[in-house]
Amino acid sequence: MNTIAGAFDNEPIVKAYNTVQEGYQTISNIGVNTKSPADDIAFIYAFAKIMDPNSVVREGEYNTIQKYAQTWADNFGFSAKRVFSNTNFLTPDAKQKMLNTLKPKVTTVTNQYNNLQKEYQRQVDDAYAGKPRQITNYSAGNITKTAKGNYTDKQFVENTLSGRGLKYTDVVGAAPRGEIMVIRNSDGQIVHMPTDAYDSSAYTRI
Repeated sequence: MNTIAGAFDNEPIVKAYNTVQEGYQTISNIGVNTKSPADDIAFIYAFAKIMDPNSVVREGEYNTIQKYAQTWADNFGFSAKRVFSNTNFLTPDAKQKMLNTLKPKVTTVTNQYNNLQKEYQRQVDDAYAGKPRQITNYSAGNITKTAKGNYTDKQFVENTLSGRGLKYTDVVGAAPRGEIMVIRNSDGQIVHMPTDAYDSSAYTRI
């Protein structure tokens, strides 16, 4: 049981969920009507972490903040140069647009987390019942499912991961020892399985 619980805590989806929830709570607490430049900077930090939970955005890394600000300047209506001045640089409208942009990301990560939690609880229940361990279904929490069709292995993997907001590094190391991460060719579901059970006609290795 401890092994299953430890594996859950180390899942990239769990780590991303914790980061996203912390950032979204920060932004929600700040709100859109604050006049503090420090709040605006905190807003940018939190926004950046939610959009890319695996990035490193530390306080004082102004080059990173500027990069994000410049990328989103046109969309959210503020000047990146004002990040460095002691003036409020995010309008309420800009912050509301940023919040609206975050909602699909937060929803996706939350769905992935909830599905993963159910999958691990199923494994715990199975272990108590003496049932053999089954592969973890990572895809039930995602909306988009695509069959492989005529895609090459590389295209199929890239399309499947991007459609779920995942990166290769998020998934490839998630399998337990002795198992590999694969995508089911028939419906695009991401699962892990023992290496010796891999069948390239039915699955594509990540």
